[in-house]
Amino acid sequence: MTNALATFEPNFDMLGGSGGGSDTPPFIRFRQGQQFCKPLTGGEDVDITGSLFVGAMATFRATKVAWTDESNTPVEEHSAYITLGQRLPAQLTNYPKRADGRDAWTDGFQLDGLVYISGEWRQATVSTQTVTSNIQFRTAVQGAHKTAGRIYSLRDWAPIWEFGKPEMLKTSVGGNIKIPSYVFRGFVDATGEVGAAVGDASELEGAVASLVGRVPTDPNTQAPFLLPEPEQPRQGTNTEAMLASGVAVPQKPAGGSVTNELNDDIPF
Repeated sequence: MTNALATFEPNFDMLGGSGGGSDTPPFIRFRQGQQFCKPLTGGEDVDITGSLFVGAMATFRATKVAWTDESNTPVEEHSAYITLGQRLPAQLTNYPKRADGRDAWTDGFQLDGLVYISGEWRQATVSTQTVTSNIQFRTAVQGAHKTAGRIYSLRDWAPIWEFGKPEMLKTSVGGNIKIPSYVFRGFVDATGEVGAAVGDASELEGAVASLVGRVPTDPNTQAPFLLPEPEQPRQGTNTEAMLASGVAVPQKPAGGSVTNELNDDIPF
């Protein structure tokens, strides 16, 4: 594993020094073939490709975010924790289309976790909002779920990914675009044990040694690992059983199961 930040001195001011006091974890985003987390790199565009990310699977959620041409920040946001059976709202504010013809609302996914930068694990959230990044990330989450099988309960084990070098996708008009790559490296539990390792297991064991007691959830943080209960639980919903099983079925706003061109066996 190559870490672009091997010699970079990160800045954690936005996390209250320890990384556990922030209500909003910093977002990791993919842009122009690189992974960035500016709050952890002093506000600078430093590529963190090659870094490890441990995800708390119970926090996997679908998002809808509204953007307008008049604002550089979202004007409205919604999220639904899939493992808790939550759904995105059926009715959304009708914002005008963007000047370039795009819809104001974008669909995405988010997953809270810990990113390994300059030899330290820090709280962060992977966030995707484009078609290609959504497909890549959902496929990575689905792959981890399938790999877990019956041996690695996702209630007790957290998947480890590496932000890999971007892949190239040929478009219908003949050009190539860079899309994110999330390379599965294994699982880690609260004791620091590594399971289903892909690649150098000793390298992973060294990196996750400081995660003892912190994964798959980190009780020392206000966010991202304290999950809300559904505001209006549906009759028959067994939250505890859903979390224990690790099986999550996302829903459309209208309540139907999500389907798309990937024809997923497990419809994350």
